[in-house]
Amino acid sequence: MRRIIIGIVVSVLLILAGTATAATAAAEIPVSEVKRFLMIEMEFSPAGAMRMWTAIHLAITEHRLQTVEALSFLTWLDRASGPRAIKEEIGLVIAATLEDKLPVVQLLSRTNEWLARGIHLHLILQAITQQKEILSGVRDLLEERGIFIIGAREEEREIILLSRRQFDLVVMHIADALQIYLAARGDPRHVDALYNTAAKRLIRLSAIEIIPTLIVDLILRRIDGEALSEMVLAVPRINRD
Repeated sequence: MRRIIIGIVVSVLLILAGTATAATAAAEIPVSEVKRFLMIEMEFSPAGAMRMWTAIHLAITEHRLQTVEALSFLTWLDRASGPRAIKEEIGLVIAATLEDKLPVVQLLSRTNEWLARGIHLHLILQAITQQKEILSGVRDLLEERGIFIIGAREEEREIILLSRRQFDLVVMHIADALQIYLAARGDPRHVDALYNTAAKRLIRLSAIEIIPTLIVDLILRRIDGEALSEMVLAVPRINRD
């Protein structure tokens, strides 16, 4: 339990850019260095490298990603053993995640960890592709249930408006909790288990005062296990047996 709570706190600090050290490091790494490393050092195809750079640059400009986070990921990816073509595919999954404006900080952190541990590139590619789809599914489910980022929608029906930071945290942590459940061979058709998995993670976020309890309660009344099951079963390669 303590390790889970520590993991949540660490990921929250990452997405909030919550330390002076991180801010200082980001300030010391110019955007041009990220571009130089990606476009020259990594030796990806011109089209692939340009797509990655465009996505990374926009995310940095919109303050969804720091230069230190981008360069750290690219460095770990470049150092990893394995075919460069698979490395490029991994980079393109991250680019697609950024293009869809999905929260990426925790995904990058996990990817860096796997690269550092020498996990096979094919397994990393499969895992992050699946996680990207779960992130997208959770985001879409929240919006279907009337939970939006402030300024993202103007509708007359009752809606819940969250800041970009809160929305990203909710999406990121529901998706992460579901991914851990599925990786442990949890049944994607077990609707109660899926709902409880998401609920426990959000309740922990409210317990450490990252997201107000009132908002968590409202979100948990809008989502349900059936919708979560339908969403994860739509993700390619999810075990349906």
